[in-house]
Amino acid sequence: MENNALLDQLTTKMLYLLYYVKIDELFDILHETHSAIGHGGRNRMMAELKNKYCNITNETVMIYLKLCVQC
Repeated sequence: MENNALLDQLTTKMLYLLYYVKIDELFDILHETHSAIGHGGRNRMMAELKNKYCNITNETVMIYLKLCVQC
């Protein structure tokens, strides 16, 4: 992530930063996450992604998973 990446507005309850993924970084982030969790399914991917990113949807993950040759 670049230093000038958009950040989700922090609240006093948040202990971590959530990043907005730019469209040109989306595939790489999905691919890295999917590989890192051993080709896990939608629920495992969303659990990992929601820890760091705030604008990746279930629909986006499902489209990516349909493209995974190994799965």
